[in-house]
Amino acid sequence: MNLFYLICPIGLENTVLAEMKLKNVYNQISELNVLSGGIEFSCELELGLSLNLILKTPTRILLRLKSRKCRDFPKLFKTIGQIPWREYLVQEEVDWRISSSNSRIINTSKAQESCVKALNTYFKANALTKKLVEQHKDAPVQKVYLRLDHDMLTISIDTSGELLHIRGLRTNRGKASLRESYAACLLLELFKDQDLPIKKLVDPMCGTGSFLFEAKSFFKLNGNRDFPFLRWKIVNTDKLKSNVNELDLVENCFGLDIDPAAKSEQHVTISTHDIFDELTQEQKEKLQGGFLICNPPYGKRIKIKGSKTKYFESLIERIETEFKPKAYGIIIPTDVNIKFKTKVPFNNNSVKVNFCIKQMTR
Repeated sequence: MNLFYLICPIGLENTVLAEMKLKNVYNQISELNVLSGGIEFSCELELGLSLNLILKTPTRILLRLKSRKCRDFPKLFKTIGQIPWREYLVQEEVDWRISSSNSRIINTSKAQESCVKALNTYFKANALTKKLVEQHKDAPVQKVYLRLDHDMLTISIDTSGELLHIRGLRTNRGKASLRESYAACLLLELFKDQDLPIKKLVDPMCGTGSFLFEAKSFFKLNGNRDFPFLRWKIVNTDKLKSNVNELDLVENCFGLDIDPAAKSEQHVTISTHDIFDELTQEQKEKLQGGFLICNPPYGKRIKIKGSKTKYFESLIERIETEFKPKAYGIIIPTDVNIKFKTKVPFNNNSVKVNFCIKQMTR
């Protein structure tokens, strides 16, 4: 068994856990520990690595290599030298990411120097083949994270490479696009306790379509990008988990925007429409009565004229009276005080916001 750490959007850790349950991963792990900003657990190596392909909500996935007491640089040098780096590296260098808190080793620059010397010493005795190094000369340098906390050293290796919200599919990003991982989290919050698949999802301010395309790809593999673990010698790629539930999260998605950057695709229909304009009768028949989700401007990157509170009150009125959803979720900055029974707080691009959910009664 191997110890993994899923880095999660802060405040949405239980939503990531919900995805693990929905995708039948939860029952294959042990020693689960939910922390602020992450989930730690043990599982088989290939299963943990496969979560990069399967899950939509985490930010990054780390594999723990070693954890031990470490109070000085000689001990750090020795510990780094004991790790079997040939099992993980295709280059004889590492991108060290070191943090220290309440530890006797407080100088992270000197800690990095010690790590570099230890790695060089290791490879003098265990050199990689020239063929391997040449084959992967253009590969990104492997990231390794060292955390020194109260004299406890934790060494973790990055399995993800780029942040996991980069799916390798979209190139169009708006001024205030929502990260795909956050979009997936908020969809799960909106659909909590609902029978799947959801029949209809509407985003009346869809922009680049993050919510809609995440909804349609939720059960598909993240296969259109690079992952460093695919180059590791220790990994048996034949054992990587690639079977996911064929269930759709949402059957049909509809996006509207005054100037949509997204384009229509199969089961995702994008139209030009200002949310403050009335819907046609045809649009009402198509768009009313489903679930609705919305990420409007906050007044930061995209300015809002007049009072922010009045702006959001007007948006909510349009959503409820014009679209008549079964339930809806809207992202609202925390400095806008509008009452909602359910609020999920998180940070979006350093802006403190609430994802506000309302179940509509008929």
